Amino acid sequence: MQKFHKVFMLAMTVILFAACGKSGLKNLRGVKMDTEDAVEQAKEIAEDNIKPDQWKIISVTWSEGSGNKELSNEATTFTYELVDKAGRVWSQSFTAENGWEASKPTDAGWDKWHKNLNPKDVPGIDIANINAAEVIRNINAAKKLIPAEYEFRSTHCYTMNTYDDPKVSVKLNVVERGSGYSANNGQASTVFYELDFRKNAKGKMELVKP
Repeated sequence: MQKFHKVFMLAMTVILFAACGKSGLKNLRGVKMDTEDAVEQAKEIAEDNIKPDQWKIISVTWSEGSGNKELSNEATTFTYELVDKAGRVWSQSFTAENGWEASKPTDAGWDKWHKNLNPKDVPGIDIANINAAEVIRNINAAKKLIPAEYEFRSTHCYTMNTYDDPKVSVKLNVVERGSGYSANNGQASTVFYELDFRKNAKGKMELVKP
């Protein structure tokens, strides 16, 4: 039987500094990826920044950051795919690092992946009425599908959209059970694995195999 990381995903190594200053701890503060607070944050950002009479939201993703934010299970980036009045699709992100200020919208490359689908025909996400409890159920259902020899470390990202299958997808970071941190020159490192999950046509979460 093949090793798990060869079957599902290439292993990645993250370096975590053993000594964190106050500023580092402050940067890690925020809403947890797998809580209703993250859903509420997605709603608030959209309400404060995205005008519904100008934009239609067709996708939303919240995710961890990189570097010392990786494996923190903290939501540091919220990204929205937006359709303008002309039917063009844009991507716009809001990051904790920038105080949740909007980035400049960038072309989402819609024609490359969805050439035969008119964005004007794609329904929008009713952000204000996203069911936070359902989101958490989806994440928890994915966690239950983690193979027994691995344990949950963090939720890497959660995505929902109205135009593609799966409509809901989750990425979880896991580590081998019993594996610890190894120290080297004042730094600690750990190897973790990223697993993909999706919500199938029956409304059940499933582990995606390559």
